[in-house]
Amino acid sequence: MSCWNGQKKISAVSCMLFTVLVILTAPSSFILKLLRKRDLPEEKYANAFLGSGPETSSFFVEFTYNYGVTSYDIETGFGHFAIATPDVYKFVEHVRPKGGTITREPGPVSGGSTVIAFVKDPDGYIFEILERASTPEPLCQVMLRVGDLERSIKFYEKALGLKLVKKVDDRPQYKYTLAMLGYAEEHETVVLELTYNYGVTGYTKGCLCSSRYCH
Repeated sequence: MSCWNGQKKISAVSCMLFTVLVILTAPSSFILKLLRKRDLPEEKYANAFLGSGPETSSFFVEFTYNYGVTSYDIETGFGHFAIATPDVYKFVEHVRPKGGTITREPGPVSGGSTVIAFVKDPDGYIFEILERASTPEPLCQVMLRVGDLERSIKFYEKALGLKLVKKVDDRPQYKYTLAMLGYAEEHETVVLELTYNYGVTGYTKGCLCSSRYCH
């Protein structure tokens, strides 16, 4: 995940995919557009960049195809990215026939009132749909699972200058706690969600790297 671009914006999330099947192309309230593509035969990979606005000012998703690789293990450390929309129910009905598997049907979050849903894409990556009346950044959140929440908060505060904008105290009934970090308030910008699940101190992290890039 690239999360520092010199302008204090969480700017990108990178996913390894062998098929770039865009299933988020056109509810009237939200559009992911193909911003650019590149093919690097000498490095044996290709990229596609999708977002709701220019890369310089908006959060975007980078899809990577490594030549000859047709599938990946979905490791446990990466949780999901999230998309905000005014109508989760409508959004889900748009995604369903386009290849998305609804892993959680729309409804209020446990212990709260915010309507959410979860969708799995054709390669097995999960994204969350969050209901918000309006948002300046539809691609609004990236969730990582961590083994030590306080250590991770301190790292991202000190290393990247992120600020703790929200912390959900221990929820023993759900066996997790989480923190949101960003460069502005949660409703104003993309945030990093760090989730600690009780008793889990480590996760697998997958990456296919070359000597020059992690792609």
